[in-house]
Amino acid sequence: MGCHQVHFDIRFRILIIGWLLISCCYLAAQESQEMIDFEYGERLYAEGLFSMAVIQFDYFVEQYPNSPKAHEAQFLSAESAFSLEQYEKAQKSYLKLCVSYPSSPSAIQAQFRIGECYERMGNNLGAIESYSRFYNAYPESQWALESLYRAGQLAFKIDLYQKSESFIQLILELSSSGEYRSKSLFLLSQIYQEQNDFEKSIQILKSYIAQPILESEKGKALYLLAQIYETMGNWHESENTYRQITVMNDRETFKPYAWFRLGLLFKLQVQYDEALNAFQQVIQSGVSDSLYAKSMYAMGEIRSELGNIQSAYDAFSSAENSSLKPEERLASQFQKAKCLELLGEDQQAHSEYQGILDDTVCTESILKKSRLSMAQLYVKIAVWDKAVQHYKEYLALFKDDLLSDLILLRLGEIYIDHLNQFDSGFQALSRIWEEFSTSPWIPEARYFYAETLERIGRTEEAVPIYTFINRYYIGTQWAEKAHERLKTIETYYLSDYKSGLAKLTELIQKTLLDPLNSNLAFELGEVSYHDLKQYKDAIQYYKRYLSLDSQLENRDVAQFRIGQCYESLYFINNESAYLDSAKNMYRIVKDQFPNSPYACDAGFQIANLESDASLAYQVYGDLLGQYTDCHLNDEILYQLGCLSDRIDSVQNSLNHFDRLIREYPESSRREEAIYEIAKIHYHLGNVQIADSLFTLYCEYYSSGSFLPEIYFYQARNAIQQNDFETAVFILERLNQRFSFSPWSDSAQVDLAYAYLKEQKFEKAAAFYQQMVVEDSLREFAVSVGLIENMLYSNYRDVIGLAKAYEGLKNFKKAKALYLKLLSNSPETVHYVMALSSLARIAQEENHIARAIDYLNQIIDKFPSDSTYERLGLLYYQLENYEQAVSVLDQAVALVNAEDEDLGLYISRKIIVALIRQGKIQQTEVRITNFEKIYRNNPQLKNALAEFIFEKGLIYTQRKEFNLAIECFEEITDTYDETSYVPDAELEIGRIYLITNQIDQALNKLTQMVDQYPDHPILAKVYLNLGDHYFRSNQYENALRSFRLSIQYDLNDEITPVAMRYLIRTYDSLRMWDAALSTTREYIALYPDAEDILEKRVQIGIFYMDLNEYMRAVEYLRDVKRDADFETEAEIQYWIGKCFYSMGQFEQAIFEFLKVEYLSKPTSLPWDTTALYEAGLAYTKLEKTEEARKLFEKIVQKEGATSDLGRIARARIEEIESM
Repeated sequence: MGCHQVHFDIRFRILIIGWLLISCCYLAAQESQEMIDFEYGERLYAEGLFSMAVIQFDYFVEQYPNSPKAHEAQFLSAESAFSLEQYEKAQKSYLKLCVSYPSSPSAIQAQFRIGECYERMGNNLGAIESYSRFYNAYPESQWALESLYRAGQLAFKIDLYQKSESFIQLILELSSSGEYRSKSLFLLSQIYQEQNDFEKSIQILKSYIAQPILESEKGKALYLLAQIYETMGNWHESENTYRQITVMNDRETFKPYAWFRLGLLFKLQVQYDEALNAFQQVIQSGVSDSLYAKSMYAMGEIRSELGNIQSAYDAFSSAENSSLKPEERLASQFQKAKCLELLGEDQQAHSEYQGILDDTVCTESILKKSRLSMAQLYVKIAVWDKAVQHYKEYLALFKDDLLSDLILLRLGEIYIDHLNQFDSGFQALSRIWEEFSTSPWIPEARYFYAETLERIGRTEEAVPIYTFINRYYIGTQWAEKAHERLKTIETYYLSDYKSGLAKLTELIQKTLLDPLNSNLAFELGEVSYHDLKQYKDAIQYYKRYLSLDSQLENRDVAQFRIGQCYESLYFINNESAYLDSAKNMYRIVKDQFPNSPYACDAGFQIANLESDASLAYQVYGDLLGQYTDCHLNDEILYQLGCLSDRIDSVQNSLNHFDRLIREYPESSRREEAIYEIAKIHYHLGNVQIADSLFTLYCEYYSSGSFLPEIYFYQARNAIQQNDFETAVFILERLNQRFSFSPWSDSAQVDLAYAYLKEQKFEKAAAFYQQMVVEDSLREFAVSVGLIENMLYSNYRDVIGLAKAYEGLKNFKKAKALYLKLLSNSPETVHYVMALSSLARIAQEENHIARAIDYLNQIIDKFPSDSTYERLGLLYYQLENYEQAVSVLDQAVALVNAEDEDLGLYISRKIIVALIRQGKIQQTEVRITNFEKIYRNNPQLKNALAEFIFEKGLIYTQRKEFNLAIECFEEITDTYDETSYVPDAELEIGRIYLITNQIDQALNKLTQMVDQYPDHPILAKVYLNLGDHYFRSNQYENALRSFRLSIQYDLNDEITPVAMRYLIRTYDSLRMWDAALSTTREYIALYPDAEDILEKRVQIGIFYMDLNEYMRAVEYLRDVKRDADFETEAEIQYWIGKCFYSMGQFEQAIFEFLKVEYLSKPTSLPWDTTALYEAGLAYTKLEKTEEARKLFEKIVQKEGATSDLGRIARARIEEIESM
């Protein structure tokens, strides 16, 4: 038995040992395979086979989840997906690592990478939140500053400037030197620049330059500073800063870029020699091809402007050869082609244009210019079919192009004038009015269409088109031309040829039977003249008639008809011999038949054909005296009126037109005479007379041909009288009724201007914008030869548009346009106006220092009293009274002696500025001189009262109250008729309040209420009363006073202060509904107030006071998005407080702890207070251990002896005593 047992034990031990050996071998094999699998993944990753690496590492984690290499495999799987740009998958893998292996050394980096994934996926908000969480969780990590910097960068990228600034400011607090501080300062400078706070941006860069964090970045700081100056339009400072870079060491990266910017600045200012030198410096620096190409291109533009076309061509060639970007290369190639055209090398120019058109990466802009330039080149060399081909290809490529109508007009002209393809020409022309109903080219296209029909013998088709033009395009040159053509057709073209021919045939047959019948000869002449328009035949018949008998009855008529025939032949053939013959025949009629009814007509025709205005005037005058009953006297008076204006006198012109109107009320010239008289009075400045005549015309001729001009002049009259409402009404009517008239085109400018004056800025902006677009189209059309160059400047429209944007408070667009004007116009008036406007906007935006800078730039070049005055007043506004005095002294020295009021105003400001500096004694001499100079000026007493009042204010500041009261009482006693008496009385009342003489103060202030009913001073009186009542806890009286203060505040100066007092008073009275309503009203009225965020938070607190906790939570969460770090922590605290008040203690704890763990450090202890409230919430849940931990954390954090530490310590003792 024992032996059996022994054997069993031995076998059992052997089995155990064997099992252990097998297990060890298996485990060893398993571990070996595990390492092989991991190393395989590593090799794949190292070789860049990321897709395979992802598969292998995912397999490894699945097979060996408990392996010590599992966390590493998970991280490398995520890294591989990241490298494959599979950011969503990578993000999930990083997140899995953080959840499954939180203690992994790679977990922190994985957390950072999650933010990077959001960033790469374009989810900037998600990335910002992720980076922010990362910093809060790992503030000591090596990626902590990087996470903050990236969050700041992304917030800047999506225009969340306040949030971006808060991240960057935190970096600056954490780092006193090094790369991140350097980068952060540059980014902070950009943040301020984008927010239009150039001064802060400049200050940062100047500080950096003075004490660079990294010496290698000093050049960058200078370059950025110069660019800010350039953006502001401060060319002088920009130039100086760029020059600083150019004299730095040769290794400075920004040196060639500084030279390039200098070149552009000089080019803008038309300093071409300096610009060429700067660009030459860039080229010599051996800089990148891109900057070299840009410099050569700029040099080409300058040389082209100077007329050095060959040199320009060479520069553009160099630019083309070195350009890296296709658009730059093609732009250079296009300029080369233009140079070749100017050099007469049309074939080479053609090759360059063709090269651009064949380029597959050509931009639309260059393609358009090249296609049209190629077409124009073919026009130039008269290869018409090719020109047509390119115009048609342009229309096919750019179907909605704004120049399509003009191109169709040019196509029609080529088809008709050069290719004789009339149907194609007509088709092109008709497309203009069929497809582009508002095209300005429609009247010209219709006229050309009709003219062509007339030219090819289809006159009957042309007549209705001419009639349409004459009726619907009133006031245009095409309507005038159409009217002339209709008259010509009526005069010279046959209307019924068959009937006339039949009459002629019948008369010839009769003449054959009776060849000496003079009446038949006369009738043949009449038929040839009137019916057949055969003027040469008519002349022969009339001469035959005259030769048959010298006593014939119609000799005067025949002579007159011969003159008419010669006149018609002259207009048809334009031969002066016919003109001379016509004049001779008319003279014969006038001289030989003085009593004939045709004598006056002949004299009229002589005058009408006379090219010398003085001779014509004399003939017309003689006719008027000689033939008192002539049927043409109204026409003669009209002609005399027109000629008088040119050669005699305006008064005679008025007399002739006036006589025409009085003596010939039914004359067809009456309409024109009324118009001419009105126009003369308008130009003489007799506005009322002109306006009454224009009105009379409109009453008589509601569809008159001069209505466009009259509407225009009426509107101009209204504008001159500053009646912009009437001007707008008239000009809008002109636009609606006569949109194609050139008067309507001219009216666009006046209408836009009137909209500006009427403060209808949206409409003004729309009009000016349209005009700027049209100007740009016009410039483009000129550049490609579609229309001839016109002497036109679009600066007027740019200025108008800038002013409209300024009126709309769209200062960003307004400034861009003023800077464009500053850059592009060399005219002094534009330079001064642009800088002056920029100063005005800067002042509006409360950037006073910037406004001062702009005005100083004006003074440097064009000093004037008005600019010095503005500058001095800005210093005055900044309370820099010493500088204000210095500048205003220069202003007053430049004031014209005749402008006494301006001199008084500036001198008055100087004395007040000196008093406000406390230099009371020094002002006495100035005040004495002031009294002598302006002793007869009605404003003198008011000025002297102001000086005494200002002295009183200084004494009040010094607490020399007796002297102050003496000053104020001097005003009330000696200067009792000045406007300063109410203010002086108020100041006396205030001094009584300050010195605690309450009864006297209340007596004085309440007396003022009765003494100055409805006076604006009551706003300040009630504000002071309200302040006293509030401080005395007399809240009902305070409420009444503050409400009355707002009621009497006419200038909105006191209202914000009174409303803030009202909110506090309502809060003190627990009238939270009223407090809430007033706070909302305050936010609506003053959205840019400094305390606006505080007021928004206050609204949330008032909701809490009203027990509307969930509404408070929703509102505060919305406000939190716009909050800075300090306010964000406070808001989060109040959100926690809401849940606490609702009894939702767990949610309250969750919200309170966000203050500690997610909010940034703040100056007020919101984090500690939130911890304390969370501890109280735990005690409510009877979780005393958790509560004690939080209270202990407060003691540890704040110290046992601090106020918060002692309170927390007391809570701990309460818990321990339970």
